[in-house]
Amino acid sequence: LRAARFWAMVRPMERFITSEDARSLLGIVRLLLGVLVLTHMVACAWFVVGNRESFNGETTWVTSLKEQEASLDLEHEAMYIYTTAVHWTLTQYTPGSMEVVPRNMLERGFSICTLLL
Repeated sequence: LRAARFWAMVRPMERFITSEDARSLLGIVRLLLGVLVLTHMVACAWFVVGNRESFNGETTWVTSLKEQEASLDLEHEAMYIYTTAVHWTLTQYTPGSMEVVPRNMLERGFSICTLLL
């Protein structure tokens, strides 16, 4: 919502930009911000999918990560899981690798939907 308001304010100012270089730079910044917002949203959704209560005792990517990283203190755990979710999201759109993988059907379905975005 804030991003939409921000772009609503920026759009009228674009007509005052006369330099083609500045317009190109603004376009690149707009695309980068769009990618960052989309990455954040998908990462948050991936976290929610992995952090849900399992009804039949299924392992999730979050529980698996917590088991692997047992030395994490609670103060840094949330940030580590969020940055891991962001990393996972970025690897869905790039040829990067990631040790976090879907551990159940819901996570696999979410992963497939993310790849089709």
